[in-house]
This record gives sequence, structure tokens and C-alpha cells, in this order.
Amino acid sequence: MEVRGAITGQAANSLHYRHELKYTITYWQYLQLRSRFRQVMKMDPHTRADGTYSIRSIYFDNLQDKALREKVNGVAKREKFRIRYYNDSFERITLEKKIKDNNLCMKVSARLSEEECRMLLAGDLGWMKTHASSLVQELYGKIKYQQLKPRMLVSYTREPYIYTAGNVRITFDWNVRTTMYHGTFLEEKVYDVENGQQCPGELILEVKYDAFLPRVILGGGMDGLSSGATSMINDAIDTPFSITDFFDVLLENEEYLAKYHEYLNELVEKYVNGGEFQKTYERIRSQIDDLVSDDPTAFYSYEEYDAAAQMLLEVVSLRAESVSGQLDETIPSTDDGQQEDSSSLIDGSDIDLSVMGTMSGGGGAGEGAGGPGGGPGENQMFPGNQQNENGNEASENGGQNSTEEGNIKDSDGNEVLQKSDLDGV
Repeated sequence: MEVRGAITGQAANSLHYRHELKYTITYWQYLQLRSRFRQVMKMDPHTRADGTYSIRSIYFDNLQDKALREKVNGVAKREKFRIRYYNDSFERITLEKKIKDNNLCMKVSARLSEEECRMLLAGDLGWMKTHASSLVQELYGKIKYQQLKPRMLVSYTREPYIYTAGNVRITFDWNVRTTMYHGTFLEEKVYDVENGQQCPGELILEVKYDAFLPRVILGGGMDGLSSGATSMINDAIDTPFSITDFFDVLLENEEYLAKYHEYLNELVEKYVNGGEFQKTYERIRSQIDDLVSDDPTAFYSYEEYDAAAQMLLEVVSLRAESVSGQLDETIPSTDDGQQEDSSSLIDGSDIDLSVMGTMSGGGGAGEGAGGPGGGPGENQMFPGNQQNENGNEASENGGQNSTEEGNIKDSDGNEVLQKSDLDGV
């Protein structure tokens, strides 16, 4: 059994968990980020002359959609199997298992010959029981006892960049196409359709790294992921959420709106300004500080944990100040109002949200003149994906995943990047 190497840039014996982040981005953001990344990162050496390669994958699931339902329901520990090949070449076909453990992910893979792949997809499974790879044997058992079958075909184009320190891999994915599994997976012509969730001009940005994301990468264009503290602190309390109609109804009813503002005021005055949050913060820290300090398996040092905890305390205090100002109308309480007049917003320029860590959280666009996305004709974002993070490569679940609002904005209130719920590319 081997960990996916070669074309992914991952060492063949590096069986370990990694962080994976996914964002939906516009075509203009792609151009900007690509220009910056090229200054500090290398192109993956396995790409074609144009700096990209194509990927086709078959995902396995049972008739009850076990893998999909576990992802949608946010099951902390889950797995899924897929078969993958690149650039429409059958010379390298891999069976992969993607493992999700809370916010970390790991990929295990085994090589398959074209003959083995065709037999597997045709239901001829006897050879799998004695295969040299334990992963192939495992899939055989789960085909028999979990009734796994090839269910979904996903294809897309990828542009990959790598950086040695931190084992960083950043990819742009577009032209995502899907279909239910059919017999042409290993044929010259694959019949599939564009992902229905995608908007023209959008791509998927995926960031993978081991224990840390180097500052040079953040400075090379990823700083937008950790910026936007001023916008976050001043998040408008009276702008409806796009993921539900419930909040819209609340704002339209004067009685409900007054009660909503009353609850917000109580949170600010009694919980934050009244000291209850401080007490809770100190109690929790007294319970876990020593555990964090003595944990030999920790992904972060105690100093990083301490800095993150103190940053959280400061962010909560500033957020309470902003909510209070929005309630007494000294700060605009809607997105439109804040964009028209940002002079009274609480300043978050000294806040570094990245200190508090990242949430893992995976779209594409049709090809056209000017590159992926068909040029700058569209500049839309996905309709909000705060990643429940499946940790897979960015684009693949074929439009099956539900999404929710999760835009990241800069200090001026502009959308910078957006967490993506697309899982699988």
C-alpha cells in the first residue's frame, strides 16, 4: 500500500494527516493569486505544457449513499473510496481511500493496472482477495459487506503549485463535470455534464499543508484568508442571512426585531461587559492549559495556543463593542450602510485572525478565452459555502453537497475569499 505520490507531490512513505482548506474564488481572484504564487512557489513537475492536468475519478458509495450522508451530516470520522487517472491516460490508475478525522485528512492509495480497473468496474472481484495491496483487499471486503458500488464520475482541470517547507500544495480547479457512473469511464469519450452548482467564472482554490502554512505563502497571496478582522468584528447585525428565509421574516416583524435586539444587548451587557465571558474563559483555561502544555501529540505549541486564546478574548471584546454601537445606531447595522460609511466601524487592523488557527474545511467554470472560467465576463461567488470540511481535494462531489454562507471579507467589507463546502477534488 502506498500513499499517493508522484503526480501529487506527496512522498510515497509519508502516511500522515494533513490540513486541507477549500475556497471558491472568482476569475479575477484567480489571476491575482496565480501571479503571486508564481513568485514564491514551483509548478508541479507532472503538469502538461500549459501547466495543468486533467483528472477523472469514480467515487464508490452504497445504495443508501452512506459516504455522502456521512459527509452531509458532519460525521467526524469517515472515509470514501475512489479510482482516479490523469490526462486521459490509463498508464497510471490509482485506487484511493480518503480518510477524514475531524479537521484533518489522510489519503492512502494503491496502483491498479488498466485490466484490474476494468475487472473491478465490471464486477469481476475474485482477484482482489489475494492482491498485494491491503487497500485493494479492504475495498473488496467493503464491496461485499457494505455493498459499495461505483456511483459518481467526476472530471475537472487542475493547475497545481508546490512549496517544500510545510509540504504545501495549492491548486486551482475548474471545468468540473459530473455524471452518475456509467460504462465509459475508461473510454476515449466520457459523457458528463457541467456541475450545476457552479457559476460562470468561478474556480476552486485548495490549500494543503502539514503542520504549518509558511508566512511566505500567506504573503504571496493567501493573506486574504487571515485578514478581514475589521469586517468580521463589525459583521452587520441587521443584514439577512442568505441561507435561510427565517431571518428575513424576523427583521420584517417589528416585535420580533425588537426582541432580537434585546437578546443581543443582553449578550453584550450581561455576558461580555458584565464579566461572564471572562469568567468562562478563565475557567476553561484553568481546566485545559496544563493538558495542552503536556500533550505530546499536539499540532500546536503551548505558546501558539496561548496566543490564540488571548486573541479570541480580544476579538470577542471588540465584537461586543461593535454590536453595542450597531444597537445604539452609532455604527451602521447593515452591509449597505457600512459600505456607504465605514468611518465609525471598530478598528480591527491590529487583529490577526490567523493566530486563532484555520478551519478546514472544497466549482469550476467552463473554459473559454482568457483561461479557466472563460474570461472576466462573470465575477460571481458561490452562494456561500462555510465548509463543513470534508478535507478532500476541492471540487469533486459532483454538486451533491449542500452549502451555507461563509464569505471572507477584507477590512473594507469586500469579499476576498469564500470557504467552500465542495468536497472531493
